[in-house]
Order: sequence, then C-alpha cells, then structure tokens
Amino acid sequence: AHEIRNPLTAIKGLVQLLARGDHDERTMKRLGVVLAEVGRVEDTLAAYLGYARPLAALRPAPIDLGDLLRDLAALLEGRAGAARVQLRVLAEPGITVLADRQRLQEALLNLASNAIEAMPDGGGLDLRAAAIAGGATIDVIDDGRGMGPEQLARLGTPFETTRPGGTGLGVAHAKAVVAQHGGRIVHTSAPGRGTRVTLTLPAEPGGALPDGEAADRR
Repeated sequence: AHEIRNPLTAIKGLVQLLARGDHDERTMKRLGVVLAEVGRVEDTLAAYLGYARPLAALRPAPIDLGDLLRDLAALLEGRAGAARVQLRVLAEPGITVLADRQRLQEALLNLASNAIEAMPDGGGLDLRAAAIAGGATIDVIDDGRGMGPEQLARLGTPFETTRPGGTGLGVAHAKAVVAQHGGRIVHTSAPGRGTRVTLTLPAEPGGALPDGEAADRR
C-alpha cells in the first residue's frame, strides 16, 4: 500500500495542477473524474492500512465538530461533484468533543465515501452534528439505494461487501475508531430509502455515553 501511495500522490498533484489551467468544460469534467478515482484508490489504501495495523494511541484534543464536517466536505467536494452529489453541512455552532481529529476524520471519510458510492445517479449527502447530554452525535445521511436487513447484518464485517470493487474495510475501520473513542455507530437503512449512519460520541474518550452507559475503554 505504501509503494502504491507514493506514485498516486504524484499523479494527484499533477492532475490538480492541470485542473487549474484554462480548459473547456469537457476536459474539466474528465479531470474531475480522474481526481475522484484517485480519491477512491486513496480511500481503499487507507482502509487496508487501517485494517492491517493496530489502532494507534489516541491523541485527543478539543474539536469543533462543525469545523470538522466543513473540512470533510472540502475533501469530498471533487468526488461529490463528479458523482452529481450535493453536499450539505448542518451543525449547531460550538459543538465540541475531546477526540483525535485525524482518526475521527478518517472514520467519517470512509462513511461519507460509501454514501457517495451508494448514489450512482446523483443525490444529496447531509453531514450533521448535534450536541446531546454527555456528548454529541454526527450523522452521515444519503438518499441512495439503501440496504436491506441482510446487508445491514453483514455491515462492518471485513471483506463482506456487495459493492463491486469494495472491501468492506471502510465501515470496519470506522467502527473500530469510534469504539476506541468510547462511542458507537448505528446504521439505519431500507432499500430505496437511503441510509443514515449515526455516530454517538462521549464528551471525551472513556467518558460516559449519552444514555448513561459506560464507554468502551479499548
């Protein structure tokens, strides 16, 4: 994965440089597709690396979840545009948790990328954050094809996926990261009705979950 990542970074940088030039609309769309596909390969590499190595120790710091989601939307902008997916960030101001920003962003990037993949004909992707007693929630909501009970039951199992070219590692990695923070992930979905992924996080790693349960201290 590391050997692939280095030339991929060079390719991405050169395509981004080309995209800044003056091109016709057709060429710009093609460059956007290239960047989106590079991003997809990067996500796959990140998923394999995250699964293959043990979770690193957390480096918690105060995080404004609204800022985190806006940064995430910026990362997804090119891919979402190529897929004709409209991104919306809805976050109450001042929602702060103590968490490892990089690891949490990796988890959300996996989940949001899956949401975009579930909307091959375009659609809407909402990234929401809300404060609740003892912590906060983050929702990743798409209006894509959705999943049935059997798919939901297998979700998060490594190498179990119905998506062509998928690995099943993105959700597994996201669940591990959220559990490491003492939180949990719940998927709600139905065929043809989209999917909502809800992350519930305590105010700080190892703290009490919002429903009063003890947080997972792994």
